Amino acid sequence: LARRLQTIVYRWVLAQGGDHLHGGQPIPPEQIEMIYWYAEHDGAARRLPYDRAQFAADEAYLRELVQEIDTRTDFPLTDDVQRCQFCVYRSLCDRGTQAGTLADWDAVDYEAVDLTTFTLDLDQIAEIAF
Repeated sequence: LARRLQTIVYRWVLAQGGDHLHGGQPIPPEQIEMIYWYAEHDGAARRLPYDRAQFAADEAYLRELVQEIDTRTDFPLTDDVQRCQFCVYRSLCDRGTQAGTLADWDAVDYEAVDLTTFTLDLDQIAEIAF
């Protein structure tokens, strides 16, 4: 959990810009603790304290990550344009101006869809906020 991008970003952002929430006073990393609470496991909680060394390491990691993304070339477009039909970002690739609607869903020929290339990485699915 400590190395999840969510944990890294949340703690770093609070330490870096928390003064806007704290009357103009910065929040020292030592006063920051992220708690993952698991309601389905008897309310068990995993506490992740923070400190200046981890703050510095997280900043270095985030700067490297931003640099990597910034210098990366465009992502290759898929050859299967049907994958783009319901994508909310398809206008960025010039594959439509908006995502398809549920009415369009019935028009899809699902028999022709090749599921052998389908991959699902659960680590890439955003966590649900409550």
